[in-house]
Amino acid sequence: MAGARRSAAALLLLLLVAAAIAAELNLASDKAALLAFRDAVGRPSLGWNAATSPCSWRGVACSSSNRVSSLRLPASNLLGPFPSSAIANLTFLHTLSLRSNRLSGSFFLPPLPHLRNLYLHENLLSGPIPPSIASLSNLVRLNLARNNFSGAIPPEIGLLNRLRTLSLEENHLSGQIPELNLSLDQFNASFNRFTGSIPSSLRSMPPSAFLGLDLCGLPTSPCPKNKNKIGAIVGIAIGGVLALFLLALFLLWRRRRRRRAVEGVAPEPERGGKEEVSEGKGLVFFSGEGFDVEELLRAPAEAMGKGCFGSTYKAVLEERGREVAVKRLRKVGLAEEEFKAVVEVAGGMGHPNLVQLRAYYYGRDEKLLVCDFLPGGSLFSLLHGQEGLPLTWRARVEAALGAARGLHHIHSAGPGICHGNITSFNVLFHSPSVAQVSDQGLARLACHLPAPSQPADVYNFGVLLLELVTGKAPSLAPDMDLPRWVRSVAVHDWLAEVLDPDLVSYHEAHPDMVRLMQLALHCTAHDPRYRPAMAEVVAQIELLHGAAPEEQESMEFPRLV
Repeated sequence: MAGARRSAAALLLLLLVAAAIAAELNLASDKAALLAFRDAVGRPSLGWNAATSPCSWRGVACSSSNRVSSLRLPASNLLGPFPSSAIANLTFLHTLSLRSNRLSGSFFLPPLPHLRNLYLHENLLSGPIPPSIASLSNLVRLNLARNNFSGAIPPEIGLLNRLRTLSLEENHLSGQIPELNLSLDQFNASFNRFTGSIPSSLRSMPPSAFLGLDLCGLPTSPCPKNKNKIGAIVGIAIGGVLALFLLALFLLWRRRRRRRAVEGVAPEPERGGKEEVSEGKGLVFFSGEGFDVEELLRAPAEAMGKGCFGSTYKAVLEERGREVAVKRLRKVGLAEEEFKAVVEVAGGMGHPNLVQLRAYYYGRDEKLLVCDFLPGGSLFSLLHGQEGLPLTWRARVEAALGAARGLHHIHSAGPGICHGNITSFNVLFHSPSVAQVSDQGLARLACHLPAPSQPADVYNFGVLLLELVTGKAPSLAPDMDLPRWVRSVAVHDWLAEVLDPDLVSYHEAHPDMVRLMQLALHCTAHDPRYRPAMAEVVAQIELLHGAAPEEQESMEFPRLV
């Protein structure tokens, strides 16, 4: 019996020794693969000491079984061809993040059965996306955005049954987007060269997923029923010409109608707001100086875009040397007195961080709002447009502070007063350092939005803060939004996976960026009772904007909710 026990103990010891030796050999294999990777990407200065365990190296993490499970080297100045052969030997890799580097050439990865997260955006990779991507059968997140990939999306991506995030924006991909039939939480194909229609499986994605593409299939651009492409193009062209002709007839009719009976169209309003209300041939002004509808119709105009209120135009009043923004409202469901009450509250909100509403017009067939024109564009266009120069960290903090002060002023007007539709589209710039909130309190006029409230404003402002830090346009899909995505990433991975690549180089400001993200998540708490008041939000951003370092270190942000 004793001999048997000794034999069993010896066998167990032998198995443990064999397992330890195997673990050492496996780790040695991973170490050799990492050193080959380092040499392939031209970075002998990564700080990896070959005499130590690779699990202690920068950007490397190991699993409990002592295998390399994560390699994260964003913005590390890696360059040269994509190191496929070296990565192929990291067979237990769970996460690979090489974003914001200068890796080039074709992209290929052999089967890596444990790989779940692959982040290669912001590189110089080119050529087609290989169909062999389907061999990464456990992939959950794939980000290939902002490279030079060309050709079609391989339909084999549809075999990645666990994929939840697919980002392909800002490449040179072409052809039709294939029917993927995946349960995607996030998808973005913007600014490529795709043609045709959006597949039915992706039509629930927000319009921001298809920016810069000439595709049909969204509610705003349904596909023509006639499958004859030439006939569809001809029909669109004829429709465009007819629309222009009808618009010209409409404007001519409106102008003649104004000449006959423009006086007395809008009755004398009740006095309200902080400025004197006056009339000018149908237009009701919130300041002494006025002009009439006739002058607006004569003014050279430029279409600026469409929103939930309707169309917005820039009108140049040449005789006065002045530019104004004119909003033509559509589907206004309020009676005249209620309309006037809403607009006059908005017109009385004078503040340096609010776009000033100057006048309004209420007629049976036409409702207009006239406000200051801000030449600096919107925060959305600066963050996500093609202007070329990214917003600096300082500029983003100043934009956040200006918008926060403007929203706080709105909330200070009364317990039930709110904006109702805070987005980066509604934060405009008079100059690069002066942000102003537009459309304050006007959501009740035309937007089919939930009943506005101050806590809802705070939530939307938190989304705006996340947009500033991540550089991502918020998703409108019901099953995933920007706060949920940030919360899904571990806090210690924020700087690697969440931070806008344009902000990576501001190393000294990284703690502030984390603090702003924490504040944003506090603003987007699921329970409205736990969201801060805008006064507190302004105070926190003011500390980030101008406090001394020792004051910033003492800032206490609420726990993440």
